[in-house]
Amino acid sequence: MTSVQVPDIMQRARRTARRLLAGSGSAAVTAYRIDPSAPAAFVAHAMRADGQLLVAACPPEGTPLSIAPDDVAVDVRLDVTLDAAEPGVRITAATAHLLGNLTWVNGEDRALVLASSRTPACHCAIVGEDPLERVREIASGPGGRLGVITCERVMLHCVSGVSSHDIEEILDIASADADASPSLSWSPQEVMDAHEAVSAVGQLGLRAVCEAVREGQMLGWICSSRPAVGVCPTLWDRTLCVDVDAHGVTLMSITGEEVTTLVVSFPQALTGAVEVGRFSSGSPPRPSRSAWPVLERPASVAVLNVPVAETGTGDTTMRWYPPFGPQPLELESLPVSEPRRSCRRRCRRRRSRPRPCT
Repeated sequence: MTSVQVPDIMQRARRTARRLLAGSGSAAVTAYRIDPSAPAAFVAHAMRADGQLLVAACPPEGTPLSIAPDDVAVDVRLDVTLDAAEPGVRITAATAHLLGNLTWVNGEDRALVLASSRTPACHCAIVGEDPLERVREIASGPGGRLGVITCERVMLHCVSGVSSHDIEEILDIASADADASPSLSWSPQEVMDAHEAVSAVGQLGLRAVCEAVREGQMLGWICSSRPAVGVCPTLWDRTLCVDVDAHGVTLMSITGEEVTTLVVSFPQALTGAVEVGRFSSGSPPRPSRSAWPVLERPASVAVLNVPVAETGTGDTTMRWYPPFGPQPLELESLPVSEPRRSCRRRCRRRRSRPRPCT
């Protein structure tokens, strides 16, 4: 690994942390000082330009967040989880964790706090990209509360590994990206459109992209490679889109032997999610390394032996959801379909037949 790639990988991690704190993913707050055994409460969240986090929730009566008085700081833990948009398979792309102080704002000051808040992400209220709108709607609803969380550092688990970042560092990377690109965040609909544009390349095209990154012919790096132990056989020989943003695409290549996670970087930040479709629309129907022709050959490829989404136990969160099943099923517990077993039996019978002598 050269010293040139290290800042790029760190910047990507800080961009991911900024996305999660700015409103992406699902956030949950736990008042561990009041009642450590109480379940976490899901909240709407957004990050202000000064680094403070705004959260809005409708906590049920009797819960720690509901009994906490206004204008009194409470020690809380905030957990933000970003899942991939891949349908049918749940893949945790990144998680952010922080400890801070939550202060509920009284009803008279809510409008003033929301009116004076500015986010470091570009937004447009017409298409619903403003994370403050979601916070405002929940805070103004029946039983809604608005809170401000102050913290100093955030712990991030993503494809780049486990890293810790100061809030000032995240704000600095946001300011740098704001000077280079007019759009810093995408709405959920834009993320879906970008994911569909990547998936439209097709399995053969995505497989060729992964091979080009491995050979150093496309800009990117390999994040992790581990044995495919416990992975459902129905996912073999598939390439999944884990995450996509203005700076690159994270892909997961699954075979019967190993699971490889890699990042395909764009040479420059995209101004919008529609440009992902422009890159992928030029890909030929057959596998080719020009699926994203804008990508260039890197000087070298950095290999990081880190898990794709490390949790407390170091395992990768990857589950398959049945069409109407409320409970997720672990991949290793899913049986192989009957047609696949029948094909294997036929293959065994063919191999066991004696061949005629020539």
